[in-house]
Amino acid sequence: MSKINKIQYISPLANLVMELNDQLLIATHIDKSTTALKATPTLLQTIKKFLNSESHQELISWMNKIEKDSVQTIKDSERILMNDFFKTNQHIFISMWNSLQTAIENSLTELLKKADVRADLMNSDIPNKLKNMLKNETDEDNYRWFLSKWQTKGNNKTEYTESKLLYFDLGGDISEDLKTGLIEMNTLRNCLVHRAGIADMKTVKQAPSLNLTVNQEIQISRDMLLKYHKISGNYGTELMGRAIKCKYLHSP
Repeated sequence: MSKINKIQYISPLANLVMELNDQLLIATHIDKSTTALKATPTLLQTIKKFLNSESHQELISWMNKIEKDSVQTIKDSERILMNDFFKTNQHIFISMWNSLQTAIENSLTELLKKADVRADLMNSDIPNKLKNMLKNETDEDNYRWFLSKWQTKGNNKTEYTESKLLYFDLGGDISEDLKTGLIEMNTLRNCLVHRAGIADMKTVKQAPSLNLTVNQEIQISRDMLLKYHKISGNYGTELMGRAIKCKYLHSP
């Protein structure tokens, strides 16, 4: 297999790292922009001191309006800062999780395009109804449908994923800290998307490090965002290392 062909199987995981960094930059830019905004009223007041009140009346009037608007914007920004950007962070956090899951799906979809991968799956212990979905299949969308319908063994999303990866020679060991972090990410994502961010008993049990209580509103702080950015990146790096060694990447 040529070097170029190998890249197509690894690139979804390599792109994941860049996507995660881009998502984290969004939060950083918001923070910096809010800090810069606070200097606006003082800057405008300083400029007005150098203007003639009679000859620059229209300009001063316009600057007064800008100053008034900026003061209100600063108040709104401070309110957001007090909430630690938790609403914005929630969206960024969900995007991080989605990027991770999409990278895995894209990698497995690329592998399903290989005849030897499909042949090995046909000879594996997966249910016959799944084998029928793969038989003579060549459409990428149907490969994705196959992956979505394939339920593997495990007690949580991470174990389901790891079980599925074994069939693609992408299995491996992950640390308990990484596994726990991924389980937390999944349960928090589900809670934010399906329960409007209100913790239920399952969330409390699967995210013990957060010390949540039932019916507590979940707020994704910047520290949490950094924590889960690292977890996502570490898992993506782990999977990329496995992909490089995958036997299917060295077959015709």
